[in-house]
Amino acid sequence: METLPLVPDSAAVGAARHIDEYAAAGARYVTTGQQGAANTQRAYAGDWRRFTAWCREHGRDALPADVLTVAAFVTALAEAGKKVATIQRHCAALSKAHQLAGLPTPTDDRQLKTLLEGISREKGVRQKQAPAFTLAYFKRVLQGIDVERLDGVRDRALLLLGLAGAFRRDELASLDLAHLRFD
Repeated sequence: METLPLVPDSAAVGAARHIDEYAAAGARYVTTGQQGAANTQRAYAGDWRRFTAWCREHGRDALPADVLTVAAFVTALAEAGKKVATIQRHCAALSKAHQLAGLPTPTDDRQLKTLLEGISREKGVRQKQAPAFTLAYFKRVLQGIDVERLDGVRDRALLLLGLAGAFRRDELASLDLAHLRFD
């Protein structure tokens, strides 16, 4: 039988250090995954504030919220004329808050899902599809930019970069010169 050394060798210490580093990085990734995108965080925070204020006003617990509370809140939103997408986002925010607190989410309840389906059928309207932004239209936009002016050159470069990289507008807006390479 092999005995373990009282003092670990340097390789074991190095491996343990890497495990700790990976654990810390893993925890950071989990936190980032739980939080979601910045715009989603802002929307969820506003939705959560609205829900907690509604709960205070009606003498209900926000966390953990029971299915009846969420059903009443969702119904109140629908009766106030909120769009189905807004109501669904509120439910997603409530679900995320419960998940982050390690609690079961009331939005998984089958009866609540049926309520949401009913609201969707009664109040739902198809979102208007925006007209396609065609390549021909894109070319017309580019031709309309005055490249004799510096801001025109900038705008044209941003539009072409956005097209070439298939960037969303927030990705373009957050670009920094340090992000670009000129090979």
